[in-house]
Amino acid sequence: GQFDTRHLGYQTVHGKPMLGGYISRVDESIREDYLTYPFVQHLFDLEEHKSTDVVQISQNDLNKFLVDFDLSYVWIPNEWKDHIVTEYIKLNLKHTIVETREFDGDEILVLEH
Repeated sequence: GQFDTRHLGYQTVHGKPMLGGYISRVDESIREDYLTYPFVQHLFDLEEHKSTDVVQISQNDLNKFLVDFDLSYVWIPNEWKDHIVTEYIKLNLKHTIVETREFDGDEILVLEH
């Protein structure tokens, strides 16, 4: 994916863990743990251009991901609004999005918690 330093600043504002946050190298065991979640697996495949298909993840797999990661919102940078990854996220999270906000041209999907 593209690296945008704004994400690091946003993390300091909300003070919560962040999937996809930046560190110099992600330990392979952490990546492997992420890939056990079908939602994340396909997200990575789209970002790495290993897939061009926007797929619907099973509700059970999606629920496990949402519970385990305790997501409150998804931040979508303006330049990603028309990206296939955003389409995939919105398709799979459509039943959990309770509000859409805008900040500095970016889109914030607030999730049911």
